[in-house]
Amino acid sequence: TDLQRRWQKEYADSLLQVRPRWFLISDPTNTSGIGGGGHLPRQMLHETFPQIEAMIQELYHKDTSIGIWTLYARN
Repeated sequence: TDLQRRWQKEYADSLLQVRPRWFLISDPTNTSGIGGGGHLPRQMLHETFPQIEAMIQELYHKDTSIGIWTLYARN
């Protein structure tokens, strides 16, 4: 919907401007027990917020992984 596209753009723009020190991403290996219409969080990030994914790849490094969680720290 138009509302969904607007909030997604606003959210992405705010993260690109602020560039938080940390990103915590859920990174399970299967979709059992999660929402998102059967999409993994990493896939949803790629499809819905490619500009955030690109920023993480460019400006962050993997710091710690615990279970399904991956913490990225700003370079």
